[in-house]
Amino acid sequence: HERARTRLSLALRDVAELDARLAESIALGEQLRRDVDEQAREKSVWKRSSERWYDAYQREREENQRAMDDAAKRSSWTRRVRDTTALARRALGHVARYGGDA
Repeated sequence: HERARTRLSLALRDVAELDARLAESIALGEQLRRDVDEQAREKSVWKRSSERWYDAYQREREENQRAMDDAAKRSSWTRRVRDTTALARRALGHVARYGGDA
Protein backbone atom coordinates (compact mmCIF):
# COMPACT_ATOMS: atom_id res chain seq x y z
CA HIS A 1 0.00 0.00 0.00
CA GLU A 2 2.81 2.42 0.90
CA ARG A 3 4.70 1.53 -2.29
CA ALA A 4 1.63 2.37 -4.39
CA ARG A 5 1.32 5.76 -2.67
CA THR A 6 5.00 6.46 -3.35
CA ARG A 7 4.58 5.52 -7.00
CA LEU A 8 1.46 7.67 -7.24
CA SER A 9 3.19 10.68 -5.67
CA LEU A 10 6.19 10.22 -8.00
CA ALA A 11 3.87 9.94 -10.99
CA LEU A 12 1.97 13.08 -9.91
CA ARG A 13 5.26 14.93 -9.45
CA ASP A 14 6.41 13.83 -12.93
CA VAL A 15 3.08 14.92 -14.44
CA ALA A 16 3.35 18.32 -12.73
CA GLU A 17 6.91 18.72 -14.01
CA LEU A 18 5.84 17.77 -17.54
CA ASP A 19 2.91 20.21 -17.33
CA ALA A 20 5.32 22.97 -16.30
CA ARG A 21 7.66 22.13 -19.19
CA LEU A 22 4.72 22.07 -21.59
CA ALA A 23 3.55 25.48 -20.37
CA GLU A 24 7.10 26.87 -20.81
CA SER A 25 7.30 25.41 -24.32
CA ILE A 26 3.92 26.86 -25.26
CA ALA A 27 4.91 30.29 -23.90
CA LEU A 28 8.22 30.15 -25.77
CA GLY A 29 6.45 29.11 -28.98
CA GLU A 30 4.00 32.00 -28.68
CA GLN A 31 6.84 34.46 -28.04
CA LEU A 32 8.74 33.16 -31.05
CA ARG A 33 5.60 33.46 -33.20
CA ARG A 34 5.12 37.06 -32.06
CA ASP A 35 8.79 37.82 -32.80
CA VAL A 36 8.52 36.29 -36.28
CA ASP A 37 5.32 38.25 -36.97
CA GLU A 38 6.98 41.48 -35.82
CA GLN A 39 10.03 40.81 -37.99
CA ALA A 40 7.78 40.11 -40.98
CA ARG A 41 5.96 43.41 -40.41
CA GLU A 42 9.26 45.30 -40.13
CA LYS A 43 10.58 43.61 -43.26
CA SER A 44 7.42 44.57 -45.13
CA VAL A 45 7.72 48.19 -44.01
CA TRP A 46 11.38 48.36 -45.02
CA LYS A 47 10.63 46.70 -48.35
CA ARG A 48 7.83 49.15 -49.17
CA SER A 49 10.00 52.06 -48.06
CA SER A 50 12.96 50.96 -50.16
CA GLU A 51 10.69 50.32 -53.16
CA ARG A 52 9.24 53.82 -52.85
CA TRP A 53 12.72 55.30 -52.52
CA TYR A 54 13.99 53.38 -55.55
CA ASP A 55 10.95 54.37 -57.62
CA ALA A 56 11.50 58.02 -56.72
CA TYR A 57 15.20 57.66 -57.55
CA GLN A 58 14.37 56.10 -60.92
CA ARG A 59 11.85 58.85 -61.74
CA GLU A 60 14.40 61.54 -60.87
CA ARG A 61 17.06 59.78 -62.92
CA GLU A 62 14.75 59.47 -65.93
CA GLU A 63 13.76 63.15 -65.65
CA ASN A 64 17.41 64.18 -65.53
CA GLN A 65 18.18 61.95 -68.50
CA ARG A 66 15.31 63.48 -70.48
CA ALA A 67 16.51 66.98 -69.62
CA MET A 68 20.05 66.10 -70.73
CA ASP A 69 18.76 64.56 -73.96
CA ASP A 70 16.62 67.63 -74.67
CA ALA A 71 19.60 69.91 -74.10
CA ALA A 72 21.76 67.73 -76.34
CA LYS A 73 19.17 67.88 -79.12
CA ARG A 74 19.11 71.68 -78.93
CA SER A 75 22.89 72.00 -79.21
CA SER A 76 24.84 70.46 -82.09
CA TRP A 77 28.09 70.50 -80.09
CA THR A 78 26.68 69.02 -76.91
CA ARG A 79 26.11 65.38 -77.69
CA ARG A 80 25.75 62.62 -75.19
CA VAL A 81 29.32 61.55 -74.45
CA ARG A 82 30.10 58.77 -72.00
CA ASP A 83 33.83 59.17 -71.39
CA THR A 84 36.66 61.67 -71.77
CA THR A 85 38.28 59.79 -74.66
CA ALA A 86 35.16 60.15 -76.76
CA LEU A 87 34.91 63.80 -75.72
CA ALA A 88 38.52 64.41 -76.78
CA ARG A 89 37.91 62.72 -80.14
CA ARG A 90 34.85 64.88 -80.72
CA ALA A 91 36.79 68.02 -79.81
CA LEU A 92 39.65 67.12 -82.17
CA GLY A 93 37.17 66.28 -84.91
CA HIS A 94 35.45 69.61 -84.37
CA VAL A 95 38.79 71.47 -84.54
CA ALA A 96 39.86 69.56 -87.65
CA ARG A 97 36.54 70.27 -89.32
CA TYR A 98 36.05 73.90 -88.36
CA GLY A 99 39.54 75.07 -87.41
CA GLY A 100 40.65 76.70 -84.19
CA ASP A 101 42.76 75.60 -81.24
CA ALA A 102 42.40 72.22 -79.60
